[in-house]
Amino acid sequence: TQKELNDLKTSVIDFKNLFNNKTTRGKLGNDSLKVIVSDILSDRYFKMEHTLSNGKRADCFLFLGEPHECVAIDSKFAWENYAKLQNEKDEQLKKVHSKNFIDDINKHIKDISEKYIIDKETAPFALMYVASEGVYQAIMNSEKEFTKLAREKNVIIVSPNTIFGFLKTYRLFIDKKEMGKKTDIIQKEFGKIFEEITRFEERFSSIDKRN
Repeated sequence: TQKELNDLKTSVIDFKNLFNNKTTRGKLGNDSLKVIVSDILSDRYFKMEHTLSNGKRADCFLFLGEPHECVAIDSKFAWENYAKLQNEKDEQLKKVHSKNFIDDINKHIKDISEKYIIDKETAPFALMYVASEGVYQAIMNSEKEFTKLAREKNVIIVSPNTIFGFLKTYRLFIDKKEMGKKTDIIQKEFGKIFEEITRFEERFSSIDKRN
């Protein structure tokens, strides 16, 4: 039992170190985003680490065909000041961490709006993916009304749970578009069949007249 407790303590410390490391935390966010997107969309409709014409690299880019149908997704953890805010007991310091957290989210929204929305290259909006449900809830519950601010900047804030609905809707859009293409193909094939039947009918009638 003591060994199990020691192992558990080590695991907790490793987990804490994971979140304290910004690079590792960022990779974790990107990996979770890739897992969710790949569960819903095929590889042909998205690309991780996609570089736009302005040189900025989106963590994920959704392709559908037309530029105005392509959506950039940027992954943000916004963890440091959120964690400090959650763990702090001193009320004065909590206010400091709260302000810093608000500044973080404001900056993320502004950066995404300026970097990942490009006329004639992307959709007129972009997604800010918050990999932590806890951080996402803190954003949604903030008195600063980040959702309204994000919409004004054409940014949609999503979490692992809420991005699922967006991706499913996007998938339905894809399926509808593909079905439309297949309908055109079917109509063309039926047109060819009609032409062949018409030729056959003309030839058959010609043979019948000879007889």
